[in-house]
Amino acid sequence: MSAGSRAVVIGGGVIGLSAAYHLAEAGVEVTLLERGALGSGASRATADVVRSYFAGNPVSSALAVRSLAAYHAFPERPGIELPLRQVGYLVLFTQPEQVAAFEADLPAQQAAGVNVGLISADEARQRNPLIGDLPLQAAAYSPDAFISDTTAIVNAYAVAAEKAGATLRTGCPVTAIDIEAGRVQTAEGEISADAVVCAAGAWSAALVRCAGVDLPLTEPIEQELLTTDPLPPGTPDIPVTLHAASGLLVRVREGRLLIGMGYPGSDRESWRRDVAARLAETYPSLAGLALHTAVTGLRDASPDKTAFIGHQPGPAGLPVRHRLLRPRPVQRARRRRAGPRPLPRPRPRYGRHRARGEPTTNGMTMTDDRFILDPATRDIHGDNERLRAAGPLVPVIAEGVPVWAAARYATVMTVLTHPDMSRELRHWSGRDALKPGTAIDRIVTDTSMLNAEGERHRRLRMPLTAAFSQRRLNALRPRIEELTGRLIDHLVEQPPDEPVDLRAEFAYPLPREVISELIGIPPEHQDELHRLTDAVAQVGDLEDSPGLRKELRELLDQIIDERRGTPGEDLITDLFRLHEKDGGRLSEDELFATIELLFIAGHVTTVNLITNAIGALLTRPGQLDLLRSGQCPYSAAVEETLRWDSPIAYFPMRYAVQDVEIDGVRLRAGEPVLACFASTGRDPDQFGPDAGTFDITRPPAQHLAFGHGPHFCLGAPLARLEGEIALRALFSAFPGMRLARPVEELPPLDTLLGNSTRAMPVLLGPRAT
Repeated sequence: MSAGSRAVVIGGGVIGLSAAYHLAEAGVEVTLLERGALGSGASRATADVVRSYFAGNPVSSALAVRSLAAYHAFPERPGIELPLRQVGYLVLFTQPEQVAAFEADLPAQQAAGVNVGLISADEARQRNPLIGDLPLQAAAYSPDAFISDTTAIVNAYAVAAEKAGATLRTGCPVTAIDIEAGRVQTAEGEISADAVVCAAGAWSAALVRCAGVDLPLTEPIEQELLTTDPLPPGTPDIPVTLHAASGLLVRVREGRLLIGMGYPGSDRESWRRDVAARLAETYPSLAGLALHTAVTGLRDASPDKTAFIGHQPGPAGLPVRHRLLRPRPVQRARRRRAGPRPLPRPRPRYGRHRARGEPTTNGMTMTDDRFILDPATRDIHGDNERLRAAGPLVPVIAEGVPVWAAARYATVMTVLTHPDMSRELRHWSGRDALKPGTAIDRIVTDTSMLNAEGERHRRLRMPLTAAFSQRRLNALRPRIEELTGRLIDHLVEQPPDEPVDLRAEFAYPLPREVISELIGIPPEHQDELHRLTDAVAQVGDLEDSPGLRKELRELLDQIIDERRGTPGEDLITDLFRLHEKDGGRLSEDELFATIELLFIAGHVTTVNLITNAIGALLTRPGQLDLLRSGQCPYSAAVEETLRWDSPIAYFPMRYAVQDVEIDGVRLRAGEPVLACFASTGRDPDQFGPDAGTFDITRPPAQHLAFGHGPHFCLGAPLARLEGEIALRALFSAFPGMRLARPVEELPPLDTLLGNSTRAMPVLLGPRAT
């Protein structure tokens, strides 16, 4: 809708109020109508849980990912905090079929931007100690689930909507809707509108019929949530936990367990008995606790009890000018309105003006009011702190190219998900300034799925999802453990009192060997291929260069050509078969580019992850003790390293498809934005005042180390698995290991893309017996 148009929003719950707020902020004249009090409908009868993972429904998950991002970003606009406490979401699988269904659904969930993975039964019990001897097969875990306060959210959006200019009317039921004429009738009179937004919860069916629109909405259904007696003292907090077979959903609230399981139906007592029986079976320590009604309420529903209105462009027969929708909370970033008004350039808020080439206090220089990013900086986190302080989008020079840098978590999320930001190089108006052979040049000119969007991206990505499925990774685990064991045996052969570079001797060869086998690199080419990729990973004496990259590409092309006639159980064979079966789906050039991307991206980032984790843990022996004692799983060390010291420093590039406003900064069409991934994990606005502290006991958090949205890293599950296996084996084998040099004294990688050190020298000490 354009500024100055008129909209009526029906429904004063979270959805209706968020729609009213964002429409009003965009300049639309908004009137919200609520039949009772604000938040008195379906918003009152909730478990106060906000999550992004909806099993088997990636469409809902994609919408939830965007909604969650909008909730996180909300405080920056009206200055009102929303209560969100991260607890995570755990789904318990008791049947093999459930695990198989999860694995089949996982690629689509990851493509939707959901951070979810399969974990073992033991790890599930660590995350939720209340689980008894339930015969678990495995569990799904997503860190992106939050406990909220729906009443507080309703109030916050109400205040924000009124500040933005919306009119909120309570006690004002709608009596008639004339969509064709654009009129909404209430007891207080008639209101004209260019669009009507329906967010009326349980009363949606009646309003749809009132508007003369044919949609398969049933009558409202009653939902009931139960609560237990007070829990025993010392009961731990737990993730929101779903028992997949029964639908039993629980969370801790105010010292009691809040419980939901389907709908009561006509036989409420029978339903309660079923809930009590399932609760006792799943959580035997809580058997015998009395159940009480916590809240009841009516909810709107389609015949299969799923929400669907608003996903399609509009109901059949409804004029485009007057749509009846139930929207989700939308992003705060919005498109610039068309018009001739010039876009003034904001000056970065970095303090006093500095002369051309004058260094900042940390050694990062500035020119023409732009920070110059140093690929070899020894203080990347200090640089990023200054970038975050300078503004949401900061003008910088990166490898000689002027770009915008997004260093704040919320801004990066917006850049990654905004519909007017694209990875396609054709949108970059200043690409002629790009210097050939640079790290940025290699990334932005890549012709694989890396820089594809829309249907082309889906076409290139989908054939690869099976290679990184949980089932395939589970089958790969024994091989990774075997390779790790061999590397440990090799380390044992080194003198225990002489420094050993764990980056070169352990962190690098493990993912290199794994990706070589997964892709299908013939043994006779591996030595030469590894010699070249040593330079890419900055291991050894050979320097990375455009000439070396050309040599590497020619060798990979030769390997791919040779493999045409020698099929095997590997990714190259899978892609050849797809190409031969459906050449239009994967062209020859795309096939080559995809394999090259997977080989290089499939191991270099994991090298940094393992290296950074080793340095962090050896610098903080108390954290290492938590792992060795079993108090924390090694997966927690992997996740905290990804957040605190991301393997990726900066990643190019997103381009404005048209003039657009991001967090108050105006971008012209064609301008590039560089995502500062290493900065987002230490953003105190997202992770609190202790964001700069490495703490593996920190509640699971949604970091951006693997990106977000459709371009979420395909190999993230493999990197996590390799990191967990490697760290557990290394620290179990060498209990007396210590750093040979402080991490801060080690030379950094000389690249804008990677964030790590060129070496990790340690004194291993004797092997554990």
